[in-house]
Amino acid sequence: STAALEYHDAVVDDPKQRRPDITLAKSWLNWAPK
Repeated sequence: STAALEYHDAVVDDPKQRRPDITLAKSWLNWAPK
């Protein structure tokens, strides 16, 4: 691709690591991350 990449500083309130709520996936699909 010939598209140029643009880099921006991270937003101040953006978390470094996300912790999503997976309770629905656990209960409906019997799934958990490895």
